[in-house]
Amino acid sequence: MKKYICCLLAGMGLLTGYGAKAQIDGVVETTVTYLKPASRRLPDSIKTYDVRVFSNYDLGKYGLTEGQIGASVALDSLQRMPMDGDLHLVLTIGTAAGPHTIQPKMVNTGDYVMSIEAPIYTPVYFKLMDNKGLTYEEDSALSSSYQKFSVAFRSRTNVEPPVSAYANNALLETQTPSALQTNIDWINFLLNEEFFGSTKHINVHLFFLRKSSKFGLDGLDKGIADTALLALGQFSRDQQWAPLEAVMEHAAAYWEVELAHLDQVTPTLKTHDDRYNMLFLKYDLYYNLAQAYMWLKDGRRVDYYLDRCHLLKERDGYSADADHNFQEIFPAR
Repeated sequence: MKKYICCLLAGMGLLTGYGAKAQIDGVVETTVTYLKPASRRLPDSIKTYDVRVFSNYDLGKYGLTEGQIGASVALDSLQRMPMDGDLHLVLTIGTAAGPHTIQPKMVNTGDYVMSIEAPIYTPVYFKLMDNKGLTYEEDSALSSSYQKFSVAFRSRTNVEPPVSAYANNALLETQTPSALQTNIDWINFLLNEEFFGSTKHINVHLFFLRKSSKFGLDGLDKGIADTALLALGQFSRDQQWAPLEAVMEHAAAYWEVELAHLDQVTPTLKTHDDRYNMLFLKYDLYYNLAQAYMWLKDGRRVDYYLDRCHLLKERDGYSADADHNFQEIFPAR
């Protein structure tokens, strides 16, 4: 029985391509600490701020006060004052119509329990300005419209009923505070990252191609990937761009030449397995080049190689990580 299970697992590996690609490539990884700089600067004379909150509907119905909402806003690098700060962060909560759900629906969660689910529209408008009325940042369309909230109910049947006013009101009364907090959290993130920067911890993967006479690979990839990871580790410690860029430029040049070589080899491949393995080898190089050009701030090439990464669905997880890294690294520098 044990022998049968081992053979079955080996067969599953071949069906997914895992067994084959495990022999032709590998992956190394590290976590990079990146001190993302502020994209904008406040005048040096600004040291303090205050928060002013106004609501267009009765917050008490939802167990909230304007003071509670104001207390959850923070500009971390400035001293908060009860009033008369160098900056005023003015929040306006919602509209006179109050919060409302967007296309609510009832969902059968099983065992005679129904759940009403819907995004809650309760916008928070904000403006950051100084004592002279100069506006540094504002947003007039912030809302948690895309995040769904839910409340569960016991049901007498397992048939999903239409949304009732009772269920809709229950959702609003219990989940509006969470919807508002979602907006406040975004305001905190947006303003602090924009004006004061942030510390990012970025997971970086790099693939290496193993030596192969069939594909004409020299086996030097592991050393190239390891050197790049060492440079990223040094960058985590000193945040110096020049040494990292030098290593990434060398690695990108190597991977570009290797990719051109694989393009020449591809038409000569005869078997399905070889052509299938080639998809992974090329993915490895697309992915590595996208990562290298992120740190080199070449957005055009990053887009080019990420587009090619997304063609191989078997590695969607890695591609999603690369997309995330692009958003974290590229815009700030």
